[in-house]
Amino acid sequence: MHTALHMPTGVPHLSLQPPSCYQSTRDGVTFRVAETLEERLGALALVYNCYTEAGLMKPNYFGVRVLPQHLQPTTTILIGSYGPHVLCTATIIEQGEMSLPLEQLYADEVKQRQDQGLKLAEVSCLACAREHAPDSCTAAMLPQLIAYMGAYSLSFGVDRLVIAVHPRHCRYYCRRLQFRQFGEERQYSKVCDRPAVACELPNIAEVLASLIEGDPKMSLPQAHRRPAELKADEQTKLRSMLMDTSESLVVAKL
Repeated sequence: MHTALHMPTGVPHLSLQPPSCYQSTRDGVTFRVAETLEERLGALALVYNCYTEAGLMKPNYFGVRVLPQHLQPTTTILIGSYGPHVLCTATIIEQGEMSLPLEQLYADEVKQRQDQGLKLAEVSCLACAREHAPDSCTAAMLPQLIAYMGAYSLSFGVDRLVIAVHPRHCRYYCRRLQFRQFGEERQYSKVCDRPAVACELPNIAEVLASLIEGDPKMSLPQAHRRPAELKADEQTKLRSMLMDTSESLVVAKL
């Protein structure tokens, strides 16, 4: 099933950052961890634009989609940017003090995997926009982002990535990105009662190797690090934008 690449009306702008060993570049699109509050809010604004246009969330005053888990030190926002434009983003939520958003619908399935000693991380707030993207990178943008998040997760001991997707997109994830479905279709109240299914990436290292072998232009960073913690006033600002909302579905069509 196809992923959803949605074309939002506005693509957030970022200040340009110097290259580093912690990022990868493909056809001019730079994939990296969102470090500053500006970068994090730019990513969450893209998610908001995509979700509101797709009817997955209601408009809010701040124009961003912020989950409680975004305040955890084990949650990381990844972005793909082209010049100052944010083209794609995903949030990696590692197991921490809070439950994974996916547990709202699939608590038993998640617990079963945790009881096996597996360290899980959830892919959330995933959104892509083709606006401002170079033509050579539009089709590869999501696989490149998935590869980056896989490499990042492995570096911090994650055994398995999990995600909630719209049933229409499940086939794409399973065929193109090598996920597999592990939860039946259920209604997701946090995305306006749209249907969702749970998928997982059971062997991240093997999938990474397969993606790289199948795409010579696939690029990965030389090293990984967690983003610096936000300052107290920045955390307060982000906390003020919190919404009573959970998980994410991909909202763009390839």
